[in-house]
Amino acid sequence: MMAKKLNIFEKSRLEVDDLLQQAVDYCTTQYKQAQTLFSASSAYGQIILVLTNLAQLIFYYIEDSITELNINEATRASSIYGLARLTGHDPTRAVAALGRVKLVQKPGITRVEGGSIILSTHSKVKCLNNDLPYIMDMQSAEVRVMHDYAQVVETVIRQGVIDQQPFQGTGELMQSFQVAYRQGQMIDNEFVNVYVNGALWRNYESFYDMPSQGMCCMIKTGITTGLDLYFGNDAHGAVPTLGSEIIVEYLVTSGLSGNLDGIAPEALQFKAEDTAYDVRGNELDISDFFDIVCTENPDMGSNPEPIEITKLVAPKTSRSLIFAHPDNYVSYFSRFNTFSLVHAWTKNYDEDLSDDNVIYLMLIPDISKKFRSGENYFNLDESRFLLTPVQQKKIIKMLDDSGKKIVKLSTKLVNPVVKKFVVVINLIVFEDAQEDVFVKNSVIDAIGNYFANTKRRDRIPRSDLIRIIEDIEGVDSATVQFVSQSDEDAAIAGKPIFPSIDDFGDILLKDGEFPMIRGGWTDRRGNVYQSGLPDQGFGSVNLAIRGRTPVTYNNKLIRNK
Repeated sequence: MMAKKLNIFEKSRLEVDDLLQQAVDYCTTQYKQAQTLFSASSAYGQIILVLTNLAQLIFYYIEDSITELNINEATRASSIYGLARLTGHDPTRAVAALGRVKLVQKPGITRVEGGSIILSTHSKVKCLNNDLPYIMDMQSAEVRVMHDYAQVVETVIRQGVIDQQPFQGTGELMQSFQVAYRQGQMIDNEFVNVYVNGALWRNYESFYDMPSQGMCCMIKTGITTGLDLYFGNDAHGAVPTLGSEIIVEYLVTSGLSGNLDGIAPEALQFKAEDTAYDVRGNELDISDFFDIVCTENPDMGSNPEPIEITKLVAPKTSRSLIFAHPDNYVSYFSRFNTFSLVHAWTKNYDEDLSDDNVIYLMLIPDISKKFRSGENYFNLDESRFLLTPVQQKKIIKMLDDSGKKIVKLSTKLVNPVVKKFVVVINLIVFEDAQEDVFVKNSVIDAIGNYFANTKRRDRIPRSDLIRIIEDIEGVDSATVQFVSQSDEDAAIAGKPIFPSIDDFGDILLKDGEFPMIRGGWTDRRGNVYQSGLPDQGFGSVNLAIRGRTPVTYNNKLIRNK
């Protein structure tokens, strides 16, 4: 005899709350209990409540997993980086800050047995200014210093500490291993070494680039987490034999925190934390024999690639990406969390044919990450907006080492042409706005943040500033006007004016030009715009409150929308 089928739920009522209510109604009817007695504390009430929560968790998991499979809708960095890896894009990990130091022998040191001090590469030093560790990355495994000759040792330092993980070869083709690390750790994008039975194996970008039976591998940012390590199949790369010892060595870095470019090199203090040796293997305290003097500030460090950049770059990724077009440069340098503005261009459109094979590159450091106590956009020294000669050399070396340059094309790193402007702002505020000083400071902060982070290249619309100003609490309406130093200087000198501001009142920018809100000059009417934000007179930002809007019920409704 077939059991009678129960129709507890109505097909027209399939919402979660409706399903729960129908289950409760069935139980109270079946067991003749009043709704006031049927609660979560009763036996069937507990069962229904648990089943409801489990069902909601299942649906949440399904929805979350589907959302995280779409790179444009995913919210977790691990999901976005993993999806990018599946497209062929290798997200850039953190980059360690690089600098240079020299080890100067102290006078009057005691003679060392054998006459030599042996320094090991990757010896640790600590910077007392930021309390972070660095390693001395020497050209060889060890350096012997003859202390009798006052020899000076110069070396590169990288911010971070060395860590490693061991694996064992399986002898199979296409072996792969996952190098996991703790949550929050950042692994340097460049400093990863793979040793098989003590021999260093070379890293290749692509499986098809690996030579037949070559001692090589591929190192990629992990699809799920950490690093992924891949070996070849003899036709492309050698196969680690069964039981072979595989060591993955990597640098754990603090990324952006390791930069010290705003401090004079002589003000940086380093202390050795590892030991040196004499020829008999006796340990020596490096600090007893050497002073560590900084010659180049550690800089160019960055945090992992921003997920916003990953979402844009990943769908356009090509394994054969080379520096053949200005967009390739913008894509490459935008992945480093170091520059607020990346601009590349060519001059193929002019009549001069001599520079048609040159790609011009302009990089502006991200100054918003360099503010020290008491500094802001308007009082920051102008030199901080520009790359130092040392930084430029590091960038050119980075391009050369990337292996992506085309022989027939050359890259020219240019210093930006700074175009100075001042801003004139008139406000109408609501009567219930906080004091005028608070409103003015909020407006000035908003303008400073905009210009410190803007990536606009062709123009700076004044509508952008009007929008962010009118979003400030208490501001009803705003007008914005730019005044250009170059236009005013030309008018004073009686020269033709090539406007830097168009009929819309927007700032116009040419290739290689960088806008800066700065005073320190005079306009054609004799108005003197002082540097910074003076209490009296004109300055970089000139703000006035011209009126107040009464607070009515209708205004409150509009403001709350």
